[in-house]
Amino acid sequence: MTEKEQLTAHIDALVDTYHAGAQDIHALLNLRREIAVHVYRLTAYTREVHGKAALGYARRKWAVAKEVVAAMAADAKTATIKAEFRAETLAGVQEAREAEVWAEADREALKAKLDAAKQVLQAMQQEIAHLSYEAKTTHYQEAGI
Repeated sequence: MTEKEQLTAHIDALVDTYHAGAQDIHALLNLRREIAVHVYRLTAYTREVHGKAALGYARRKWAVAKEVVAAMAADAKTATIKAEFRAETLAGVQEAREAEVWAEADREALKAKLDAAKQVLQAMQQEIAHLSYEAKTTHYQEAGI
C-alpha cells in the first residue's frame, strides 16, 4: 500500500470513528487534529496526480500526432481529420487514452477526498463550538447565576 493510500485509509477510519456516535469535546478535538494533519499530508500528492493527468493527456496527443505524421508521410493526400480518426483506433493510442483516463480519475478522486475531508472538518468544528458553548452555559446554569 502506498503512502497516499495509507493516508486515505487512515482519514477514512477517523471519519468512521467520528460518524460512529456522539463524542465528547476532547475526543472531537483529537479527531479533528488527526484528520487535519492527515489531510495536510495528503495534499502533498496533489502535484503528483495533476502531473500524471497532464502527462497522460500529452502522451496521448503525442501518440496521435505521431500516427498522423506517419499517415501523411505515407499518403500526402490523406486528410488530417481522417488520419486523426484512424490514429485513435490504434492500440498504442487507445492504451495512451486509457492511461490518461485513469490518471484523470485519480486526480478527481483525490480532489473529492480532500473536499469531503474539509467538509467533515467543518462539521466537526461546528459540533465542537456547540459543545463548547453548551459547556460554558451549563456551568452558569449550575452555579445559579
